[in-house]
Parts: sequence; structure tokens; C-alpha cells
Amino acid sequence: MTLPSMHGWTHRPKALGGTDPIQTVQPITALGLAFSRSQACNSLLEFDFDEIYTNDDSFGFSDVTSGRAQFITISRVGLYKAQFVSFWDSAWTAGDNPLIVPNTNLGDLVPAADITTWDDTQNIVYGEQFTADESAHLSLAATVYFTFDPAYWGFASLGIGVNLESQANRTKSFAAKVIVTWIGDLLTEVTIA
Repeated sequence: MTLPSMHGWTHRPKALGGTDPIQTVQPITALGLAFSRSQACNSLLEFDFDEIYTNDDSFGFSDVTSGRAQFITISRVGLYKAQFVSFWDSAWTAGDNPLIVPNTNLGDLVPAADITTWDDTQNIVYGEQFTADESAHLSLAATVYFTFDPAYWGFASLGIGVNLESQANRTKSFAAKVIVTWIGDLLTEVTIA
């Protein structure tokens, strides 16, 4: 008796054109790292990336000072997921209210809704520590889905960065990272009838 093939589906079947490996989709991603350094968060701390990694040349960087970039730039039209994390080495005091703020080189980062209807006067609360219990945690994170289309934004590329805001001036060792992933084409509104 002949055993069944144990090879599995690592190649295309002959009926579909031969034995080439099955194509896989690799996420198009950029990772920016702001290394830990002692600095003051005096109401606003803008992180600069020491290193940026990417697997696609549609990502870049901008606003470089002293060998560090403030923004990961995107130029490909589509839907994106951006994850923002900030870390520090000691607890805040209750009432300091640290707030992580995803930002762009054009202002606040908007959600995936049509930006022509976005109201800049209504800021988004992404992640904030209000209470003494919350201040014991040494990081904040936020995830934002947004669309990029030069027709809406009016610019060929968009810079993505991260800030940390607080109600008090505290010096700590701060670090941050941003991961930006192109998910796919622009969203199209579906008519609900």
C-alpha cells in the first residue's frame, strides 16, 4: 500500500502551475526605537528615534537632529496600524497624569475616519494615568488605525512620532517605540441600505 504524501502544501499544486513555493504576504512595517536616556518631561517630551528598521522602502524618516529622527515617514497610500509605547524607570506622583500622544509632522494623528470631517479641536485621549494605582505602572501604550492618502492630507509623505505629556516636570529615564504597519488599500465606505 502506498503512503499518502507527507510533503504538505509548501509548493503550488501542478494544476496551479507547478512546484513554486506558496506565496506568503509579509506585513509592510517600520519600527522606531528611542533608547533610554535621562531627561525631563516638562509638560511635553518629544521622542527622537535612535534606530529605525523597515522591510519596505515606502518608509523613511525625517526631522533629523544629532543623528536621531523625530518621525518615521510613510508614503504609500492605504490603511495603517500604528502602535505607540513609552517606558520610564520610576513611578509618577498621583496628579502628574502622564499622557501618551501619537503625533505627526502635521499635527495630531487622526483615526481612520475621513479626515475632511475630523475636528482638530477635539483631541483624542490615547492612554493616561490618573490615579496613584495607575502611576505604579511604568509604561503607556496606544494603538491607532488611520488612513493615508495625499489627496486628503495634501502632502506626499507623513511623519509618525510619539510624545509624552504630563502635568508636572519630572526627570526620569525615558524610552519609546513606534511600530507602523501598512495593512492594505484605502477603505471604501459601504452603503448600508
